[in-house]
Amino acid sequence: MKIVALCENVGESLWLSNQRAFGGYVTFGVKLLTPNGHVIEESRGRQRLSHDVMPGGYVEVVSEVSLDGMQTGRYRVLFDMVNELVCWFQNRWI
Repeated sequence: MKIVALCENVGESLWLSNQRAFGGYVTFGVKLLTPNGHVIEESRGRQRLSHDVMPGGYVEVVSEVSLDGMQTGRYRVLFDMVNELVCWFQNRWI
């Protein structure tokens, strides 16, 4: 499944795009959920950003999400930004 997302940095921190061994860089992540919203898998896909994103800036992300190994059924898919080795952005605002 191909996903194209326009992501806006509405926060106050720079989104770093370069991978670092200790984390702290931002990626576009995909979670697979049940229809009721329970997480099945948190690592269905990750896509690195093409460049750093300043607060108020945008980045277009093109991501391929594999559906291999999935059984026929109903699912929800959650797209979120991830501060690698720190947290999913969603977890900071719940």
